[in-house]
Amino acid sequence: MGTLRTFNLAVSIINKLDGGRGRKWRNRVFFLLPSAFLILVILTSTIFLKLPDGPLPPDEDGKDVIPRPYVQGKNIILNNSTFEITAVYKFKSLSYYIDPTHWIDESNDTYDLLSSTKINTVVLALNKWEWINNINYKPAIDKIINKIKTHGLFVILNYHANYDPTTATDYGTWTNLEEWKSFMVDLATRYKNETTVIGIDIFDESHNIDIVTWKSSNLAIIDAIHEVEPSYIIFVGNCPRTSMVGFGAPYPRKNIVYGIQHYSGYDLTGGNRSYADLYNNAATESAFNAAYRSMTTFYREVILDYSIRYDVPVIETGTSICKRAYNVAGYPVFNNSFRQFTDQVKILHSLGIGSCYFAADRDFPTEKFWSLLDQRDPSAWSQGGLIYLEALNNR
Repeated sequence: MGTLRTFNLAVSIINKLDGGRGRKWRNRVFFLLPSAFLILVILTSTIFLKLPDGPLPPDEDGKDVIPRPYVQGKNIILNNSTFEITAVYKFKSLSYYIDPTHWIDESNDTYDLLSSTKINTVVLALNKWEWINNINYKPAIDKIINKIKTHGLFVILNYHANYDPTTATDYGTWTNLEEWKSFMVDLATRYKNETTVIGIDIFDESHNIDIVTWKSSNLAIIDAIHEVEPSYIIFVGNCPRTSMVGFGAPYPRKNIVYGIQHYSGYDLTGGNRSYADLYNNAATESAFNAAYRSMTTFYREVILDYSIRYDVPVIETGTSICKRAYNVAGYPVFNNSFRQFTDQVKILHSLGIGSCYFAADRDFPTEKFWSLLDQRDPSAWSQGGLIYLEALNNR
């Protein structure tokens, strides 16, 4: 009743001010009032309802919720079955130089190709500087995660770089602990409801850090992420990440996977792996067989032994073809790199060790090794990608 009186009073005032033409005004007001009310509701909703930051949360009824895999002993479990990670990095350019809103490989064909293979996971190599300073970066990461989800693949977030493209300054991935922790907590919070993101690789490569500081820092980061969401799998590694030798006992925490990285170029000149020399010098099938046995022994005794002894999962978090040797002046050609890489993938998965393909070769850009797909032709597999796929299919 009070509202009606207020309305009539307003009309009478309009009537007096309008010289007796209030009836027309009254008709107009009756006509415009519902529209004005609707506009008011929309504006109020826009002001007071905050849309979620990042990917949308799962439906309330839980129909769209896919459980994250979890660690049980030396296995990763998904839907009561062993889940062996077969992953590809997307892609080194994501971390460094290319504006993430203009990725050349963003086509459905790319993801259709991925989801039609035995690859089940994409590793997103993130740049911390871009995450903090580029307003376009987080929405771009959200977009790519949603696209990966649509194609039935999982995501591992990988702290890969801390590079400022505006000044060409590489700050390195090692920063003070609180800054590192803040970045990890931000990632964990943003995607805690997006179970397509199964885990976080908290630090891709560690250098010039003593093992005591390294392990205590890792433990602090693990606890910070799991305080946000304990279902995340955390991927960690030794310092450097070439072996678990010298690492000691694993962390007394759940949902941890231990990562190693082996590239044939490093194996020959920096890793001191006897099998790398055998592959480099092999010229007969019997020589290749000897090299294969040597590499199998290495993975059994140095890598798989850690997994069995401590009952924890181990994964190759970075491997690739390296046609040229590292750490040698002029980067000389590494012989038989195709064969070694093919054998490596077969050996890894025959032993139940997952793998992540990260293409990095000194011949880029004259050879198509830099990403799983040739970025100049997103519909075509690169040579490295083809070999990785063939090795997975024939393991």
